[in-house]
Amino acid sequence: MTYTNARVEALLNSLVGCEFLVTLVESGLSAEDLADPKVSLRVAAASAETVNIYNSDHKLIAAELPALARERAAQARAVFEHPGTAWWFDDIDINAQ
Repeated sequence: MTYTNARVEALLNSLVGCEFLVTLVESGLSAEDLADPKVSLRVAAASAETVNIYNSDHKLIAAELPALARERAAQARAVFEHPGTAWWFDDIDINAQ
């Protein structure tokens, strides 16, 4: 499995990751735009809010989102292959906080 495939699979293993992946594709933003922390962290926060277990439609989202994310995975690969998004999966540097 390539590094890109591993990244996609990691996201597909969580509901927030699935929403993040779908939002990346549906946003229409370029990989370069999404590499900007201000943009990608906003997408991540919005994704977490969308799948919040306290949302009234959480069960519906949880039932349908993984399949939708798998459908969009191939389209998201270009984003994951962009060198500017490599930091998404880096270890956290406590000293840089």
